[in-house]
Amino acid sequence: MIGNRFQLIRWVLQLVHCLLLLIVIFGCGQTDSPTQTELVEEDLPIGLTQDVFRSQRYIFQLADLPVENWQIETVTNADTVDAFLNWESIFGGKIKFNDVDSMLLLQPKGQPFIRSLTEVFDQKIPHIFVWVEKQTISDVSNTEDLVNTILEIMKLIYPPESFEVVDQGRIHSQDRVVGDFYTLKWENGNYDKKAVFMRPTGNTFYLYHIDLWTLTTDEFQQFESEYNQILENLIFRLQ
Repeated sequence: MIGNRFQLIRWVLQLVHCLLLLIVIFGCGQTDSPTQTELVEEDLPIGLTQDVFRSQRYIFQLADLPVENWQIETVTNADTVDAFLNWESIFGGKIKFNDVDSMLLLQPKGQPFIRSLTEVFDQKIPHIFVWVEKQTISDVSNTEDLVNTILEIMKLIYPPESFEVVDQGRIHSQDRVVGDFYTLKWENGNYDKKAVFMRPTGNTFYLYHIDLWTLTTDEFQQFESEYNQILENLIFRLQ
């Protein structure tokens, strides 16, 4: 039990990078063969085509993207790697990170699109970030346990006055895939709303993360409905 708990905590610490808004990616994992349920035909275009996203390993549909108000661009790990924090330097031990693939970055229209995630945070630009994580070993079997464990770890890392959990609950994609979300209000006024869906494939499962970050309460109230629109219209069962 102690060993499993330690393994779980180590794994969750790897996920806390998204809560800190800084992540480390070691390799993009694109050399793996596509799994049967994630198989993408070679003659189909890679990236976002209309509302379907395809990569070498993943295919899913965003059936109602808020294209009127948002710039939507495909991004890769090269665009996000500089924003990722090296946890080895903090915890003083070797931590193996999971395969992570950056997918989409959305920013409000009206300003030039910035591809670097570090610059997006530095310039305090509200955004939605879609990324996928491949897991092969974990004690977490559902997204509710995952979210609860992340929040437990955060309470150990941060002073209690630094953030508040203002909302947490269950969500469903358009094709009824179950996920969970939580919303944080930080002491400096920033908001994070993070949702995750889990898609198992044999001994491997994929965590689909959709993150919203805003600088202020007004921005959060302005953009949350469009973020929820994305979650509610996700379709995973395309094959």
